[in-house]
Amino acid sequence: MTTDKDKYVLALKSNNGQLDEIALGETIGFTEDKTNQLIDELVNEGKIEFQSFGLCSYKVRQ
Repeated sequence: MTTDKDKYVLALKSNNGQLDEIALGETIGFTEDKTNQLIDELVNEGKIEFQSFGLCSYKVRQ
């Protein structure tokens, strides 16, 4: 089963900086609050990091 975090990470990988992080979350059905919650959790887990890349401020850690 794919979690919301997994969905967001996959979307972030394929985004290539084209959408900002909130718009990206909305494209997969998340509200702004839910997207911010997922971002906070993923940053704390070390799965994504803040780094300005195009319109998006986060990228998946390698």
